[in-house]
Amino acid sequence: MAVPNAKYSVSAMMLHWSIALLLAYNYGLGLKTEDSAAKADLFAIYQLHKSVGISILLLTLVRVWIRVTRPRPMTLMDDGWAKTVSSLVHGAFYVIMIGMPLTGWIIVSTSDIKVPTMIFGVIPWPDLPISGLAPWIGKPAVDAHELIANAALGLVALHLAGVVRHQFALRDNVVSRMAPVARHGAAFIILAVALLGGSFLFGRYGPPQTVLNAPAASPPLITGGQPSPPPTAAQKAAEPLKETDPTQPATDLPGDTAAAANRPVDEWTVRPGGRLGFGLRVNGEQVTGRFGRWDSSIAFDPARPELAAINVRIALATATTGDSQRDAMLQEGDFFDTTSQPTALFKSTSVRALGNNRYAARGILTIKGAALPATISFSLQITGDTAEVAGGTAIQRNDFLVGVGQWAGADAISHKVDIAFKFSARRKPAAEQQ
Repeated sequence: MAVPNAKYSVSAMMLHWSIALLLAYNYGLGLKTEDSAAKADLFAIYQLHKSVGISILLLTLVRVWIRVTRPRPMTLMDDGWAKTVSSLVHGAFYVIMIGMPLTGWIIVSTSDIKVPTMIFGVIPWPDLPISGLAPWIGKPAVDAHELIANAALGLVALHLAGVVRHQFALRDNVVSRMAPVARHGAAFIILAVALLGGSFLFGRYGPPQTVLNAPAASPPLITGGQPSPPPTAAQKAAEPLKETDPTQPATDLPGDTAAAANRPVDEWTVRPGGRLGFGLRVNGEQVTGRFGRWDSSIAFDPARPELAAINVRIALATATTGDSQRDAMLQEGDFFDTTSQPTALFKSTSVRALGNNRYAARGILTIKGAALPATISFSLQITGDTAEVAGGTAIQRNDFLVGVGQWAGADAISHKVDIAFKFSARRKPAAEQQ
């Protein structure tokens, strides 16, 4: 429905420019994915690219509805060939604005690697029910998506040429029809081109998407949450910490040595503010994370490290890497499977001194039901009743079935995972020790 109105509606203007800026930005993001195979933020780039694409699709559907149901300005007077080209270009733009996100949606829905789509990390977006058609439409969708994206560049050039022709050659002030300000058409064209170019450059060369997608309070490397309260006596009884009970007197030790061995091994309470984190390589770049909740039971005497008992419990569901969508994947069955295996455990079997206040604790690490030997190295500085502890270890995630199926290989996610910790602990008063 066309009317002799000089301007499009405000809603049409807002949608026109919003879609244009999002298209430019997403085109830049698309180019970034092609040269980011060795960047740790590749996952977040893809997720943001999908989010913007779906937004373009939804806004375009609203734009089509407005075009059909609301009055719009009449076609400007022009030569027949020019009107034909203009109609074809505008029609092609609608094909692109719908076809580009639609083919992207098909690509995601037919991909062998299933990654849930969360719109801007908040709203879940389903796959199309076409996974069975992947052998026939998966590759054509990829080709069509790239072809449509490249065709958009040519259409933008034709559209801009038409605007310049009308504005300066025919002098019919065409810019005023889609501009909030009717005057200063040349300045508005320059501003529009600058904004579109800036949007493209921001998508192509902007800051790492892990920063853009990170939660507001995203923690730094291995900055962990607060240790949970120490286990109660009943919990200790249900899950003994010690293979050798340090509270029992030692035999066959003479004199003062035997008397010292008769003393109970001190128990320690981890103070709030400790850190327990991990690091690994994703697509060739380092990614770090942390566990927000963990607790421990520690009995340790540096003079008798062989009698130490260390037990650590980690709430796997609190793992964060600064990307909410990647963190959600960690909870799923291919990774931690926190629904059925919510806790990782480390129980020491022996501790030995290495010299210079350094120690090595050997024990059993259990993740996702797999219990395997592990050795943790740590340093210890005790001042009065306070101990400062820092250390770490390295494990192979595939040994613990973390990252199976399509994630089992080391091409995208390294098998080696570094674990690091740092915390302060307080010696329990004798009255509090079990």
